[in-house]
Amino acid sequence: MHQRPMSGGQRRWRGNMRSETEKMLSEGLYSGSAWKECAERLAGMALPDDERLAFACLRFACGERDALAPEVAELNAPSLPKEAAGLLYALRLRIAGFPATGELPPAGEAALPRWVTALHRTGMDMDYPFSPVVDSLVSHEGRPVMLLRDVCPACRKESRIAVTSPLFPREDRGVWYCPHCLARREWDKGAVRQTLWSWYRAFLASQAHGEDGTLCDEAARIAVYAALALFPLAPVRFGRLFTENIGHLIQNTWLYVMYKGARLLPASLDIIGLDPEMPVANTYMAEKWGDVLELSPVGPQLYRLAEGSAAAMHEFSKANPRFYCDPASRMSRGRPAFSFSFQEQCRAGNELEKMGIPADAKFACLHVRDSGYGEQHHPKETLSWTRLRNGNIDDYRKTAQYLVERGYYVIRTGRDMEREINWGDGIIDYASRFRSDFMDIWLFSNCDLCISTSSGPDVLSLMFSRPTVYVDYCVPLDGEFAHYDALYLPKVFFHPSGERITMRESFRMRLHRRLPEDILQSGITYRHCTPDEILAATRERLSMLDGSWHTTPQVERHQDQVTELVVSASFYPEEEKKRICGEQKAVRKWARRGRVAQVYLRADMEQEARILRAFRD
Repeated sequence: MHQRPMSGGQRRWRGNMRSETEKMLSEGLYSGSAWKECAERLAGMALPDDERLAFACLRFACGERDALAPEVAELNAPSLPKEAAGLLYALRLRIAGFPATGELPPAGEAALPRWVTALHRTGMDMDYPFSPVVDSLVSHEGRPVMLLRDVCPACRKESRIAVTSPLFPREDRGVWYCPHCLARREWDKGAVRQTLWSWYRAFLASQAHGEDGTLCDEAARIAVYAALALFPLAPVRFGRLFTENIGHLIQNTWLYVMYKGARLLPASLDIIGLDPEMPVANTYMAEKWGDVLELSPVGPQLYRLAEGSAAAMHEFSKANPRFYCDPASRMSRGRPAFSFSFQEQCRAGNELEKMGIPADAKFACLHVRDSGYGEQHHPKETLSWTRLRNGNIDDYRKTAQYLVERGYYVIRTGRDMEREINWGDGIIDYASRFRSDFMDIWLFSNCDLCISTSSGPDVLSLMFSRPTVYVDYCVPLDGEFAHYDALYLPKVFFHPSGERITMRESFRMRLHRRLPEDILQSGITYRHCTPDEILAATRERLSMLDGSWHTTPQVERHQDQVTELVVSASFYPEEEKKRICGEQKAVRKWARRGRVAQVYLRADMEQEARILRAFRD
């Protein structure tokens, strides 16, 4: 039979459909003793039809095909949820092949997928027109019926189908698929995932134990086993918010919300919660995430049992470096994941009034990390790491006074700082006198300028698109420079010989990937940014806001070279960047608007020139 050749797009669709379906159905689930115990317990439960259908899909994927035929035949389509009727039909086709006409679901069932209703009406899926008519006959009602013949490109089976409607496409615009392969399409469309996820939610709810909503030990173990068994068909993952550090609580959770909403993460049912065994650095931020995410008390409980397996989420982990950067620039471009209510704005206004700041005044957050908070709350952290990230608050006094002259109120933020400051009018030591969990979040989200040493809640300024200057950054070059809309002024590092380390040398030495202990033990030394350098970077950021900023071709050329190094220094491999962000040829598109301060770039250029002259001599 002559058949019109398919287009390239049709061939790709068919190949993808076949390969994905075969992979999905051929991948075995966990077949160890854990799965067998879970299957035995679930099989012994008296489940309603929708849960029996979900469990039947699970057993079918594990290879129990013959034993399932009588059980699936007992399932009643009208008793199922609307979205599960098509799944039942697909499962019957997968087990028993093409059924007799009497075994089809009711033709008028509104919940049936479109391809099932089309099969009732025309004998085929109208989304994929067919080959020319090969014969005709007259039905018992006296109406003409077209008899069609075609070969399914997926399974190569020839079929003759009677079409009762006289209206049908005259052109072969697509590819016809037999009902058996149409059932596979139903699996590809996600009905299995949605049904299994619905069943799993209901299963967890039925096993809830105690007033706090957690599970008993035995039920929790079965829940993890079931999640591992479901994973190849309908991934279920468990996680807990990292509440111990405010920076990770904000940044990791925000990136997860942004990337999950943009479908840049694999589809999965994520069960997340607050761990009662983990300290909470900011209770207001934890409550705010509770309004954004559907938090569950069983998330941390099941995460601890599933840790180390595919069902454990790593997006919130402090040890997950991939959520330290944002290659798709979602924090700079996306909408904030939460907002402040009218009552919260009024509350913030009252707090500002207590500090002596008028409601319409501009204010800048000054956040300089020291060892006070770490010594009180994280005494086990290494001293070298704390020392490398810290700054000297006295170096920022000149900049604070300059901002007051420009009409800003300067708010020194932080928690449990080593010492108080008293620098005059317009400079408020909020960290020592007025601090609260709520205002920690509100100030960074609403400030007119943020100057920080890259610590804690300063990421809120990036997420709410507030002008940000990172001073005393702990490495000369980092992948974060490429993704955040900020101006960076790193610390100055020196070789053991006393020569300044350039940004190019820093990349070759991979200082951005080395632990502080390794950096300091190798003989490398550093100094904090000087008050004049901090003031120059602040002036540059303000000039970007008022339109007076200017640069030179030499500085921009060096900025582009640094940007290329920054992109290469990112935690994401180049292939994954392209997958997440799409094809982008220009390096500056990858880099977005993050820049290194001109005062640092010029010093870096001078050092490279000295190295080049010494090499020539």
